[in-house]
Amino acid sequence: MTGFGRAEFEIPQGPVQIEIKSTNHRYFEFSARLPHALLSHEEDIRRLTQKAVGRGKVHLTITAPDQLVRRGQLTVDETLAKEYHKIFTRLNRALGLQEKITLRDIVRMPDVITQTAKVSERHRVWNDLSRALKKALDQLTRSRELEGAKLAKDLASRLGTIEKASLRIKRRTSVREKKVQSAPAAAARPADITEELVRLSSHIGAFRGTLKTGGEVGRKIDFIAQEMVREINTTGSKCNDSSIAADVIEVKTEIEKIREQAQNLE
Repeated sequence: MTGFGRAEFEIPQGPVQIEIKSTNHRYFEFSARLPHALLSHEEDIRRLTQKAVGRGKVHLTITAPDQLVRRGQLTVDETLAKEYHKIFTRLNRALGLQEKITLRDIVRMPDVITQTAKVSERHRVWNDLSRALKKALDQLTRSRELEGAKLAKDLASRLGTIEKASLRIKRRTSVREKKVQSAPAAAARPADITEELVRLSSHIGAFRGTLKTGGEVGRKIDFIAQEMVREINTTGSKCNDSSIAADVIEVKTEIEKIREQAQNLE
């Protein structure tokens, strides 16, 4: 289902904003745009998101100051610096060069001088972020629930249309049977579709019950709709009547729309 959630919190460097959008999808699909400092937490963010969103395509964006986590102290790896100097000296001799090796050359080498982020700073930012993320997910959930209520109302309306059409089929079949009873030709007797109509009515009741229970109903609704298709197809194949055929087509059309909507429900 579609939905949107947003949250924000402040750090000394500036505001951090979280936005989450979800669109219809049969399965859970997650993508994120994160600051470099948060890439190590992407799986944690994904896990928290999936707890709130069972089905749907979810995109999460976090915008933050360039320096999200303040840096700690500088560290010099003297052993590595000596190794670089030794290698440079050896290469000079091997290549017959007289290049001067400077301190600037050595400190530019990877990992000779590093600046680590404070562990406490990382923990604080993650704690603030996870709280804000939960707020954004709560907002997303409320948004999706409103969308779900609209979908449920639409499904109930379509179910009503199907029920009315099935009742028309039942009445039409009853009228045909009475006409045939007074006719001499037994071969003209219409096919009995009582069982199909009874099962269809039962599926309609199960459908309504499922909608009332709430929760993750999308897959169950889709299954019930498949069973309804089976019954109405059999009904259509048994009846050679234009009026009944028109109602059969209407029922099948509504069921098809229901199955499309079911893909959007959790």
